[in-house]
Amino acid sequence: MKRLSYILNLMPVILIAGNSFSQQVIATAGSSGIGTGIQLSWTIGEPVTSTAHSSDFYLTQGFHQSKLVITAIDPIPPAGFELEVYPNPTSGEVNVKLIKGNISKLRFFLYTSQGEQILQQKFSSQVEQINMQRLAPGYYMLKIASSTDVPMQTFKIVKY
Repeated sequence: MKRLSYILNLMPVILIAGNSFSQQVIATAGSSGIGTGIQLSWTIGEPVTSTAHSSDFYLTQGFHQSKLVITAIDPIPPAGFELEVYPNPTSGEVNVKLIKGNISKLRFFLYTSQGEQILQQKFSSQVEQINMQRLAPGYYMLKIASSTDVPMQTFKIVKY
């Protein structure tokens, strides 16, 4: 039993000592595949995952990490409408860029993870900036809607 404990304690040293700097994982199972408009990768049995953070950054261990891009929750935006929302995660401002569509017919709403509305505003330019510096760290929902409050697209934003 002592020998197994000793080997497990040396595992990080052995992994760091290798000359390979590519991402690798020791897992019990896993696979990846690509289809039309979708890519899926998965693993089972990652032995170590944890998150460390300070006021300047987040570091999460584990093989599968997100690309730090805000992803729309609604699967298909209406025709003739395209938005870009960035950066994610953020500690300051979030930009909402209208790539295709009519700004005079759009509004956006910001909600806390508990569903409390904390911001409502009409689009006044192609790129709107939402100041999130005063908000507590957590998850927020950004809903884009038409002037008649018909939801167009919803985004999940991480504030750290």
